[in-house]
Amino acid sequence: MIRIGVQDTGRGIDQEKQHKLFQEFGRVEDTAASAVEGTGLGLLISKRIVENMNGTIGAESDAKSGSLFWIEIPFIPTTPTEQPPNTSRPSSPKITSIEQSPQVLIADDNEMNRIVITSSLEMLGCTTKSAVEGNDAFRLFEQEDFDLILMDNCMPVASRPAAAKRIRATAAPKCSVPIVGLTTSEDPTEKEVMLEAGMDIVYVKPLVQAVLRSILREYLKSASPF
Repeated sequence: MIRIGVQDTGRGIDQEKQHKLFQEFGRVEDTAASAVEGTGLGLLISKRIVENMNGTIGAESDAKSGSLFWIEIPFIPTTPTEQPPNTSRPSSPKITSIEQSPQVLIADDNEMNRIVITSSLEMLGCTTKSAVEGNDAFRLFEQEDFDLILMDNCMPVASRPAAAKRIRATAAPKCSVPIVGLTTSEDPTEKEVMLEAGMDIVYVKPLVQAVLRSILREYLKSASPF
């Protein structure tokens, strides 16, 4: 078992608030009154990643004495052994080059979201480009051919529905690129607005790798299997 811990000497977290740490959108301070940025998703994403590795994550904290966040991941040491000749059938060809890799555009103004989604997509064999606002996303769309667009619903400058509508208004076949909307809201009205703008489907963040894999399978049917 490998244990990794990160400890600070900050003001700590009250015991009665610690249950919020690994909840979706969990904040130990009032969002409106706090100067600390964040959506309350980081620890939840970390928890899901660790659990996918059959590990555990936890926190220990006392008010005014700092916090300790830790993970434990199973580790089984192995010794090199001589491998028998491989007589099995060759597996399906993997994506090995940019020419073969599905190209995905990630439009999200949150840097951490872009990092997590980019990492997950690259692990699945995709290549990616990122935009932080609607105008940049449309500019990249015009310049390159994408197989899929992941578009957040909270980008600055050009609104997300407006960017999706501009894409759908372009000439075929570029206008038919699948657009998957991303949001942190469960509000059905917001989802309806995104769908009316031309997005194919809307998912509530965070997106775990299993969900990304199912999206790729659904919308990239002609690409290598995921």
